[in-house]
Amino acid sequence: MKLRGTRTESAIRDRLIASNLSIKNDVKIMEFLQKKYESIEFAHVFTCTPDEDGDIYEILINGRVVVSFEISREGGSISEGEEILLADYLKGLRGKEYNLKVLIALDLVNGGV
Repeated sequence: MKLRGTRTESAIRDRLIASNLSIKNDVKIMEFLQKKYESIEFAHVFTCTPDEDGDIYEILINGRVVVSFEISREGGSISEGEEILLADYLKGLRGKEYNLKVLIALDLVNGGV
């Protein structure tokens, strides 16, 4: 699959850029992530799923690893989730939009505008 500059791609790119800025401005999430990954240049949110107890995030860190965790609604505590290499994460992906998100996020990491 190649990027073609469609409106859909542009919308996904805008959301990923916004998610990166949002994560970097969230002190609690950044403290949590920096305990595991010292240098965080890019943190693109792939999913944020509301749950009964909180929100479950899947975030691509620096184009290499996808980390998932939950932020509790009560108190905002962050529970340890799992970490998976991007190559392994890709094996479980289903659907054009998820593949497109990954391609665009990697393009952003590699200097795409």
